[in-house]
Amino acid sequence: MKKIIFLTLLAFVSCSKDEFSANKQSNVSKATPSTVSSTSSCAGFTLIKPEVDFLFLWDNSSSQFFVNDGLKQALNNTINLVSNKFNYHIMVAPLLGSGNTSAFVVAENNVGITYPLTPKENAASMIAFPVGSGSQEQAFERSYSLINNNRSNGVFRTGSNVIVVVMSNGDQTVTANGYFDPSATNAMITQKKNDLINLRNNVLMSNQMRFISLVAHTACQAGFKQNYSYKKMSQLIYNEAYANPAQAPTDQSGSSTPDSYDICGTSFTHLFDGINNSINEVLLKHKYNHWPVVGSNGCLEILSVKKQSIPASSTTIDIFENNTNGYTNLGSQTNINTRYAPTIGEPYTGHVIKLNGTARATYPECIVVETKTPTVNYGYVHMANCPLESTITLRINGVAIPKNATNGWQYFGRADNLNITTNSSTCVSPEVKSGYFLKLYGSAVYSSGASVQVDYNTSTSCP
Repeated sequence: MKKIIFLTLLAFVSCSKDEFSANKQSNVSKATPSTVSSTSSCAGFTLIKPEVDFLFLWDNSSSQFFVNDGLKQALNNTINLVSNKFNYHIMVAPLLGSGNTSAFVVAENNVGITYPLTPKENAASMIAFPVGSGSQEQAFERSYSLINNNRSNGVFRTGSNVIVVVMSNGDQTVTANGYFDPSATNAMITQKKNDLINLRNNVLMSNQMRFISLVAHTACQAGFKQNYSYKKMSQLIYNEAYANPAQAPTDQSGSSTPDSYDICGTSFTHLFDGINNSINEVLLKHKYNHWPVVGSNGCLEILSVKKQSIPASSTTIDIFENNTNGYTNLGSQTNINTRYAPTIGEPYTGHVIKLNGTARATYPECIVVETKTPTVNYGYVHMANCPLESTITLRINGVAIPKNATNGWQYFGRADNLNITTNSSTCVSPEVKSGYFLKLYGSAVYSSGASVQVDYNTSTSCP
């Protein structure tokens, strides 16, 4: 009996203090996973005011009484209206006259124009033309000569939209023995129309030409002639085909007298609504050979780059990383120009990729970049309490990790403010911890998103 008691006491004496007071610990943690995101941005554009050159021919015959204060104010309203949308030149000249006598010009700016300019607010007061000599109107010839002779001074510009506006209570016709000659008049109109179209197509290369007539559609009062020629010219010029069908106006569709308006009681407040709608701003497409990786400072890992046209349902093209027709990852850049046409510009500071060859983007194309945050590698396992080293077991992503200095772990001991990551890139912020650590080697090093479980008994002998 005494022997049994002795052996039991001996067993208690042989146990270490750490084992006797063991407290089982299990530290489970999950490394912050990398996040994947996708950003889409699209090429831009610039709207340029279209160049529109107006020629107003005002009736200055002895019967010009329809040119009243209301119509003069309508001119001011028209100038104010077109000034918001167009890069405009407006020449106002008497219908009966020669050359530029009494003519004046209003313009948005003086760029490229050498003709003296009149402030737009003074336009109405300038319409006080002397009565012209003779009674025979020649609006067609006058239109041609004023436009052609005022090209060198910049009033009428190559490639602009040219709008002729004739205001008259008379007409331009051919007579025989004092009577209206329809055949000769039609032949004259055809010839003058051809002259104006030649001016449009071959001299000015106009984007669009219109011949608007404000004339009497009926003999509504004494001195007013029911118009024929100006109305017909308005229709012929409006309907004349363009080499590029997209240039052809459509705003007068359905009108029985396209581009001709009746001066007999008509309000001219909305005279140019159709023109304002038919002449569009010039859209300059921006072109890009660099593209920002939004939300990054060169630290995101690029997973994929795609080019997509508008609408978004259209075909998506994969852009691969290469220096010929793909992208080059430039990382963080400072104030680099992303656009190369129509001018260089749109500088960007941050993460940038270079678009090469066919990968370059032009409005309305979009670039979709899929990225993920940097992968963080961890070389240490943290333990909050002092471990009994002989009891430590480690599992990473459910796999047991052996204790060795090749592809396993070694007990590191206690440390304060230890960075447990191993990345050298400035893109990865240090993760600093204090406590007790295992140092990892080789394939045991784990990365973002990994699950880590370390089990151990605590020890009271740690410092």
